[in-house]
Amino acid sequence: MTTVVSEDAEALDLTTARVLDAALEQFESDGIRRSSVEAIARRAGVTRVTVYRRFPRKDALVRAAIAREANGMIAEVDRRTSGIADAEERTVESFVLLVELIRDHPLTRRLLATEPDSVLKALTVDAGPLVARGTEYIAGQIRRGQSDGAFADYDPEPVAEILSRFAHSLVLTPRAVVDLDDPDAAREFARAHIAPILRR
Repeated sequence: MTTVVSEDAEALDLTTARVLDAALEQFESDGIRRSSVEAIARRAGVTRVTVYRRFPRKDALVRAAIAREANGMIAEVDRRTSGIADAEERTVESFVLLVELIRDHPLTRRLLATEPDSVLKALTVDAGPLVARGTEYIAGQIRRGQSDGAFADYDPEPVAEILSRFAHSLVLTPRAVVDLDDPDAAREFARAHIAPILRR
């Protein structure tokens, strides 16, 4: 039996994408706290009811917009590192790039400057899905290294979660021992302190 995607389902996907695009633009412009569902609907060119059908509450819309951006960042990291043959270097570079992309994202920069409590909430209390996505990606990198024989045979999930949580911490407290504004320094730190964790 052939499954046919209806025009309605396709329109739903396109409309949802438009709403998420508008939400991100609105959050970057006015911040999360000051952005209303009405303003997002106007920016998307849809009714408020259309937004609420897809996202019953503003919190759900915020989470969906952030999750989509996180997936986009991971895809970008993968694109930029998948050609690195050395497993350890590939994983270190992935970690450094992911932290860099999160910190340099326009929404993160705006919220750190104007609504630090929103960033804190998104990356701590509400960070479960983001930590899980980061853990999933890093665990995949470790498994790839294990299959290449570069890493020992161990359960990658706990190590990946530690690194995912560490990445979140670096985003929240960028001014510390690690100079994240210097990519070379960040890489050297990762090679010195993250690579040994991967080797176990």
